Amino acid sequence: MAGDPSWVPPGVDTQRANVARVYDYLLGGSHNFLADQDAGRMITVVEPNARAIGRANRAFLGRAARFLATAGIRQFLDIGSGIPTQGNVHEAAQQADPGARVVYADVDPVAIAHSQAILAGNENAAIIDADLRDPQKILAHQDTRRLIDFGQPAGAAARRRPAFHRRCRGPLAHRGHAARRARPWQLPRPVPWHR
Repeated sequence: MAGDPSWVPPGVDTQRANVARVYDYLLGGSHNFLADQDAGRMITVVEPNARAIGRANRAFLGRAARFLATAGIRQFLDIGSGIPTQGNVHEAAQQADPGARVVYADVDPVAIAHSQAILAGNENAAIIDADLRDPQKILAHQDTRRLIDFGQPAGAAARRRPAFHRRCRGPLAHRGHAARRARPWQLPRPVPWHR
């Protein structure tokens, strides 16, 4: 991997496209390489709106995290996070409150390695190697226990991942397990998704 930027985590193959980095490319991010860019360009040939769709998804995520943070939520769990670049949960939440805590969970070794590099030095954010299909592993992980207090309200995101799980069966059932661990609560006003 001679010639790779210094921020590339050890063991990451930059010559092979990776779904998390392709998504970063479609968002206009900088954590991607030629193979990812080539794959992203092929996607836009098939779906010309791919960039707009990705940006709309990320904008929604940012609005939701900011809304929850301004409503008093100070901890977030993002399952199937990919690479946390370009206005992701920790940026939006910590902009509203620098003490906001975020746990990202993913199983893609490339996404995890890039996430560790991005989150280095941020004591209030962590990436864990855990799968949507194994909620107990997510909830029991030491970083989840360190950053998320399930006795308090928590924001949770589990998006766009079922399309990438070949063996995924009933993804909504997995989300319910984590939700049952959180204390029931009610938002103070309707969520303005339309902004």
